[in-house]
Amino acid sequence: MYQPGFPFSNSDIEQKLRALINPNGDMSGGWISEVYDTYFIYSKGEQYWKQAYQIDAAENAALSGNPMEVKRVISFEVITNSVQENIMDKKQKVDAVLAGNKSFVEGDRQWLESQTEEILGKLIPVKNEEVVVVTEPEVKGEKAPVTEPAPAQNEAPKTAEEYLATAPAEVREVFQESLQALATNKAELVTKITANTRNTFTKDQLGVMSVNQLKAIAALAEVPAPEAAPRQFNFGGMAPVANASASNKEEALVAPTLNFEVAAK
Repeated sequence: MYQPGFPFSNSDIEQKLRALINPNGDMSGGWISEVYDTYFIYSKGEQYWKQAYQIDAAENAALSGNPMEVKRVISFEVITNSVQENIMDKKQKVDAVLAGNKSFVEGDRQWLESQTEEILGKLIPVKNEEVVVVTEPEVKGEKAPVTEPAPAQNEAPKTAEEYLATAPAEVREVFQESLQALATNKAELVTKITANTRNTFTKDQLGVMSVNQLKAIAALAEVPAPEAAPRQFNFGGMAPVANASASNKEEALVAPTLNFEVAAK
């Protein structure tokens, strides 16, 4: 912590103050532990002391007043915006995103359900965060000032473009590709619906509908193809088949007799 308007760093101030409380350079005057804008804290043995100081325009440091013995005080306070980790399934995470993140509406549910649980977890708004507040050393006999947490500011709902501009780098590309695919799918559905002669919607009306609504309208607009008639077989013009009756039976041939006797000479 250094005085605004002075061109030197906190280490420069500490070096000047250390020389003031240790003029002999043997650190017998104490060790500086904290440096603030108008005073610093130093320890000597087991005791802590608060000493005011001033810096002039010539960058010279000077002690102001007498040192006061102080004690170190640490407090732990619960403030707003603490992170609550809840184990929930994918549907619950999608519901949590739609309920708390104003950048998404119910029409984005299908796109959200296609994302991983890790990405959904990053889209769920942070609610409460527990932090540790270390107050400044308290001077004996007077109460140390406690810095009150700043009231939470109600942020205006962001658009998808504004959210992407502040989204983490590792998920920004995934969001952009998914939104582009969603826009392409939506444009194809609008083209399909407006090409139907029975369509009564304008492109502007279709443009504000969700993808699920457009899919339902496109399905209703489709005309089912007529069923093919059963195949009929026609045997006209074919030669008649001969009737194998008993009168047309052919007599069986008599098998010839074979004689292998040697003829007389």
